[in-house]
Amino acid sequence: MSPIASLFAELQQKAQVVSKKTLPQWVFEGMGSQRPVPPFTHETRLSASKIHGLCPRYETMRAERQLIVYDTVSPELQWIFDVGKLYHSLYRNWYMGPRGVYYGRWKCVVCGWNTDGEGIDEELDENGKPLKSFLPEGFFPNKRPIRMVPMPEQCAACGALRKGKDHTVSGREVEDEHPLIVFDEWPMVNEQYGIHAKSDGWRMVLALRKMRNQEVKSISRFGFGKVKSMGMDWKPEHKTQSMICTWMSGMDVGEVVYLNKAGWEHPDDCIHPVVIPLDMAWMETHVFLPILTMRKHLKAGTVAPRICESEHVPRAKECDLGVVCFQEKN
Repeated sequence: MSPIASLFAELQQKAQVVSKKTLPQWVFEGMGSQRPVPPFTHETRLSASKIHGLCPRYETMRAERQLIVYDTVSPELQWIFDVGKLYHSLYRNWYMGPRGVYYGRWKCVVCGWNTDGEGIDEELDENGKPLKSFLPEGFFPNKRPIRMVPMPEQCAACGALRKGKDHTVSGREVEDEHPLIVFDEWPMVNEQYGIHAKSDGWRMVLALRKMRNQEVKSISRFGFGKVKSMGMDWKPEHKTQSMICTWMSGMDVGEVVYLNKAGWEHPDDCIHPVVIPLDMAWMETHVFLPILTMRKHLKAGTVAPRICESEHVPRAKECDLGVVCFQEKN
């Protein structure tokens, strides 16, 4: 067979394989991931979103046995995460940002400029304090707080508008209406407990002239109904994450904002905010104590005490090391 005929046959074979794929197969092919999670050490930083329900015994047993677990994201779960990111973008960059009450760091997608730099005109109040920026006493890298400001109308460096329709940037015309100024999440770090977090943003409550940390969660119709009827009793992990970010932002009140991903007829069935005051007793029980216990035993090379009452409780039944946990004496 000639080289050309061989190439044609190969292309024909590939075309037959491709033609058998359904549209969902095309969409989901290659999605999902599997990431190894090595055992924690006493210096491992913990994400705020994964602290609620932390079991010091499980992590110290994993370290003792050098067990690697895998953080697996299925294609279906990846789809949910990606749709959630789009909802976050709509909420911050399309809706709340232009209202002038959503604070944080903003960046230009055209040139990379951000509002933590120069170029923001500062309006001062009668005491000489900036009206359009807010410096919280939180936990930020290099002990330098983020300069929180509302969404600017345009980039101070290249002139890109907040919404880019019919605007020329660097000699090219921007034809769509996608925001060219977008929210730029800023990391927060607490070295004492080894926690890192990123807030979804901060809302200025105009009636109170106070800032609130916000965590935004897109959720199914079923979950939305549960949250409206049960509040944080249904999602205590969201309560813990909100409190951590509120505490790390140097504030005393936070909000978890739930966005209904299903259809709705009334605004109250689309967005449901839950106000969560910072509760240091809750933080002590669900955040500080588990972390300090785990780090103490990891540093000593020992196994932390058991927290489940028996092997028959749901948590122990679902645990990968539940059987081994109750086989050991302590």
